[in-house]
Amino acid sequence: SGINKKSLVAKLALVLGQKLSLLLIQPILLVVLRSIVRNRAFWQKGLESAWFNASKVTPEVIDGYRKAKLVRGWDVGMVKFVFAMLFSMNSKESASLLTQVVEAADSGLPVLIVHGEHDRIVPLANSLALEKVIPNCQLAILRGTGHNCHEEAPLEFIDIVADFLKTLSLI
Repeated sequence: SGINKKSLVAKLALVLGQKLSLLLIQPILLVVLRSIVRNRAFWQKGLESAWFNASKVTPEVIDGYRKAKLVRGWDVGMVKFVFAMLFSMNSKESASLLTQVVEAADSGLPVLIVHGEHDRIVPLANSLALEKVIPNCQLAILRGTGHNCHEEAPLEFIDIVADFLKTLSLI
């Protein structure tokens, strides 16, 4: 009973600490976040590092990513999302998610991973390792693309997904 009370008090203190941290840090984070999103150079540099062919990062593409600031409350939502991810997801939950995917695949559910050949953000080795661990897994590598392979080669991406769905008799 004493252990349960101590555990409950510790959990309550942790939750209150997280809420207090959010209240104290949120105004500062909002100012920083707003200035980053308004900064065209931030988006250009980030997207050029995510895309294999940086010449495809046009002003229209950059503006598409910057549109989030047009939605009322986007900034508060983003800060709350980041805090939720930082304080709620731990390594056990991450491992559990992978375990759930493997269990679903074990039951016969096919899995498709599409990865850009030149992804500098998530190494291709990660997807190659997942392909070995997940049963019924198909890895498609989109040649000549980076992290945003679905945007760099949208027609090829659609073809890969459509071909995968055809094997499932869904289309």
